[in-house]
Amino acid sequence: MKPFSKCEQCGEEHHIVLFEHKKENSVVVGFIQCPSCQHKTVCSVTTPLIRSLQKRIRTIRNQYGKAKRLKKAERLFAEYEKVNTQIKILMQPMVDQENNIINQ
Repeated sequence: MKPFSKCEQCGEEHHIVLFEHKKENSVVVGFIQCPSCQHKTVCSVTTPLIRSLQKRIRTIRNQYGKAKRLKKAERLFAEYEKVNTQIKILMQPMVDQENNIINQ
């Protein structure tokens, strides 16, 4: 079963279908669109730097799952939190900017 989303514009509930729009400089904008009113909501904006950080997150997650020692697991978790915070700091201003642009 697909997850549902509620449109911010019209309040209609619909299945989430993620669309991507590629822009210049290898920027990829991920968004969902309401099938009723066509309102778009940006979920993510990735640059090559953000994608490399996301790849690092996946690597850390795999290593964490295989960690046998508590110290190593704690170190990996701390690194995960640090990289995840970096991604949020880099991505949020771009998401806000794209949300303003996409529905004009």
